[in-house]
Amino acid sequence: MKRMLVLGLSLGIVFGLWNFLASLLDPLAEDTLGALLAFYGPIFASWGMVGFVSAYRTGRLRDGVKAGAAVALVSFSVLTVAV
Repeated sequence: MKRMLVLGLSLGIVFGLWNFLASLLDPLAEDTLGALLAFYGPIFASWGMVGFVSAYRTGRLRDGVKAGAAVALVSFSVLTVAV
């Protein structure tokens, strides 16, 4: 579980920095569909991948859901604070 929290923290920091740099370089950019997909698509995919890998390793869907939810909670919390 500690590994999931560290991964969530890392993802939150990376995407928080991405958001900061994007805002710094182009502060008046529109939130187009492409921009939103480019930002949120990878983070959602990483949460899903964490859940898949965890469920695959243990053979239990419950473990995958818990791992994906833990990473999502931590990373989105960090991202929210960063924004």
